[in-house]
Amino acid sequence: MAEFPAEFLSLEADFVDSKMAINNSISDILRGGANTSTNASQLAQARVVEAQRCMKLMSVEINMYRDELQGLIRDLERAQLMSRENTTKSTTANPVRETGAMTIEARRILQRMTRRIITNTIVLYTTIFLLIVAICYVLYADFIKVSNSVGLI
Repeated sequence: MAEFPAEFLSLEADFVDSKMAINNSISDILRGGANTSTNASQLAQARVVEAQRCMKLMSVEINMYRDELQGLIRDLERAQLMSRENTTKSTTANPVRETGAMTIEARRILQRMTRRIITNTIVLYTTIFLLIVAICYVLYADFIKVSNSVGLI
């Protein structure tokens, strides 16, 4: 348990002393005569005022400690929040890097697929063109050339 400052302890001791003096004055008033009770009443009133002063000073100090504690609690909550944010940032940084790496890999794969598509398209159109040329040659060689040779004989 934390120790209270010496000023607070002295206020507490003064308060306890005042309480004891008030109790003694009460006993004196109950035991004594009129003359003694007047002096005891005045002394008790003075001690009550002293006890009230001690209580006010202690309450001021307690409020200061309460404010300081509330500030520490706010600082602790802020530190915990910042720690959670840092943890969240570090855990989200890795997936972002992985997503970036996957995007680069996907781009490479799409580029290779695009090259293959272009190559296959060129081969297809070239094959179609060669087939059309071959068909035209066959038609020319079988029908047109033969018709011209038959007509000359």
